Amino acid sequence: MRHAFWMCMVLILLAIPARAVGPGPGDDWVEFRWQGLTVWAPPQWVEVVATQRLYLISYSPEEAESTGELADDFTFAAGFDPQGFSRAKFEAQGDTVNSLGEVEVTGTTVELFEVVNAEMFLLACHVTTPLPNGMYLGMAFGATPTADRNTFLPLFERMLYTITLDLDEFTDTESDTTQGGDNG
Repeated sequence: MRHAFWMCMVLILLAIPARAVGPGPGDDWVEFRWQGLTVWAPPQWVEVVATQRLYLISYSPEEAESTGELADDFTFAAGFDPQGFSRAKFEAQGDTVNSLGEVEVTGTTVELFEVVNAEMFLLACHVTTPLPNGMYLGMAFGATPTADRNTFLPLFERMLYTITLDLDEFTDTESDTTQGGDNG
């Protein structure tokens, strides 16, 4: 049953360009920007980390604001890696990986797949075009295993359709200096 749902979602995503399918952000949604990435999220989401190499926003504002760490509920992450968030990387860690096909985001091919392990469910997005420095951009929507799939999957799908990418705007350094993001 779970695979049938994903297959239907993949067929829909493959048949129509991503921006045309998604309903777009809600009227009260907040825009988050990090380098060449823009993503919209409901107003309860907050920026948790914004460095040169990693960006995290989270749904659980109380926990995110008090601890500055990944929230237990729902998160969105983006970052650089020599492999990106590729299927091979997750499989090498022993995670279960199910391919969901590819979509186009702002003219860039993005591979989608589901990653399941004991700690988290991820809808991972691997940008298949390397950045000029050879690094890959990866994005992931994450939820704890106890989270309600009927809540987070539609939310993640809707957020996916709000993403825009400008690969020329991405830079990658070893710095972990917090840059702060534009979230509104």
